[in-house]
Amino acid sequence: MAQKQRKQILYPPVVAAHISRELGDLVAPYINNQREIEVYFSLQPNSRPHLGTLTTVSSAFALAYHLKARFWLDSKVTFEALDNAPTMKQEVNGFTYFKPMCFTKAGEETLAEKNLASFVHFMKGIQQKSNVPYSVKKYSEMQKSPEYRRKLLEILDHEKELSGFLNPLEKSIKLRPICPTCFYGEKSGKLTKITRENNDMKLGSSCFDHGDYTVDISAKGENFVDLNTPVRSVIRKALLMDESKKGSSLKIMVDGSDWIGMSQQLLPCLGMLGYSIQDLPVRFFSPLIEDWAGSKFSKSAYVKKGTYEGIHPALCDYGEFQSSLGEEGLDLIWNETLEWVLDSKKFFRNYTVDYFTQRWNLDSRD
Repeated sequence: MAQKQRKQILYPPVVAAHISRELGDLVAPYINNQREIEVYFSLQPNSRPHLGTLTTVSSAFALAYHLKARFWLDSKVTFEALDNAPTMKQEVNGFTYFKPMCFTKAGEETLAEKNLASFVHFMKGIQQKSNVPYSVKKYSEMQKSPEYRRKLLEILDHEKELSGFLNPLEKSIKLRPICPTCFYGEKSGKLTKITRENNDMKLGSSCFDHGDYTVDISAKGENFVDLNTPVRSVIRKALLMDESKKGSSLKIMVDGSDWIGMSQQLLPCLGMLGYSIQDLPVRFFSPLIEDWAGSKFSKSAYVKKGTYEGIHPALCDYGEFQSSLGEEGLDLIWNETLEWVLDSKKFFRNYTVDYFTQRWNLDSRD
C-alpha cells in the first residue's frame, strides 16, 4: 500500500496545559499524607477492545506509573468491569428485554468472561511495561456488597431530587431486576415495582416467558439488580469517597472524554447525598479517539458492516491489533499514552484514527 504524505502534527495547548507541564502537577495539591495511589477505570467488556478502549486502559497505567515515580508512592490500577452490559435483546409487546452478558453463555463460560480475556491479555502486557499491579472488579460482584446496596437505597430516598439530573427525560431512577429463571430483564424499568420497608427492598417485574417475579435487593441480599449508567456512576464515586475517608489512599478516576458531558450532572447528586467538593476523587478524561469527522470512534458502530471502511483493522479490534502489530503494538500504545501523561498539551486534546495511521505507519503495513 502506498504511503500517504506525512502531515505536521500540532499540539496547541488548552487551559490545563497552560498551568501544568505534566499531569503530576495537577495531582500535587492532593498529595498530603497519602501513602498509596489507586487509579480506577471502568469499561464494558462487551467485545474485544478497540483503539479507544486500549488508549484509555493504557492511560490509566501510564498515570499510575508517572505518579509513582514523581511522588515515591505505591500505585496500583483497578479495572471495574461492567459485566452487566446488555446482550441478546428481544422485543415483546412493545418492551425491550435484555440478558446481561454475565448471564449469557458462550460455550462453557459466560460472554463476559470470554470478552474479559482480551482485556486481561492487554493489561498483563502493559503491566509488564509499567510494573504497576492491577486488579479486576466485576459489577456483578460489586453490586452485591452491603455498601453498594445501602448507597442505592440512599439514592432512592432522594429519587425525586436526583432523577432530574440522572434521568431528566423520564424523571425516574431506573432499576432493572432480572428474571431468576431465564435472566432476562425489561430494559426501560417501566415494569419494575418497588416494595420497601426500612432497609429491605424487593423489586417486582414481569418476564415475557415466565411471568411475574420478585427479587430481594436489601443490603444483605445477593440477587442481581441492573442500574442505568448515571446511577451506577453516582454510586461508584460515592463509594470511592467513602473509602478515601477511611484510609490514606488517593483515589483517581480515569474515564474516556465521552464522559465529560455527563460529569457535571453527577456533582449536584453527590452534594444531595451529603458529600463535599473536597471529598471528590481526582478525575481525568483520557483523549477521545475520533473518526475522520470528529465523531467518537465507536466499537458499536464498527460492528455494523462497512461503517469504518478504509480504517486499518488493527485500530478496530484487539485481535487484529495483535495480528498486525504483535509485541510492537504494546510498545506503541504504551509509549504514546505515557507521552500524553508526561506532557499536558498532548493529554488535553483528542486524536483521530488518521493520526494513529500516520504515527504508526499503518499505511505501509499489510
